[in-house]
Amino acid sequence: MENSGCKIKGCFVPMLASSILVAAGMYITENAIHLGWLQNLYRETASMWRPASEIGMYPWYIVRLLVLGFAFSALYCKCVKGKAESCGADGKSCPVKGVLCFGIVIGILIGTMSASNYLWIPIPAELAVKTFIGGILEGIVISLILGALCFKSKGE
Repeated sequence: MENSGCKIKGCFVPMLASSILVAAGMYITENAIHLGWLQNLYRETASMWRPASEIGMYPWYIVRLLVLGFAFSALYCKCVKGKAESCGADGKSCPVKGVLCFGIVIGILIGTMSASNYLWIPIPAELAVKTFIGGILEGIVISLILGALCFKSKGE
């Protein structure tokens, strides 16, 4: 089967490298959100969470970040990269718009998954709303990392 229209063709090795950088960006963003911004809300609801010694289950947390980094890199490569490369060629497309659109959509997905805990766990609505906002911010950070990598590799 001919697959000449595949946007991921020639993208696999850079996608693996970007997965690590995206995972690192997610690690930093999630720590800023959950250990900084939301720390007081987590303290108020401490009885609902795992003990501090178990939170994150570090090896699995890293695996989670790497898997998500790969998935987001693959989605970016498939959905956005081809459009970003054409910026300026036709005077109509704008890579920044594609990058931010991707980030907001991914952020809404992350935020919705995080805020959904409100449906099953008796967390305060404020925590659900803030984790939703945090998810959107994380999605934007992910897309900015991927966009910067795409433009850097294009310029080389």
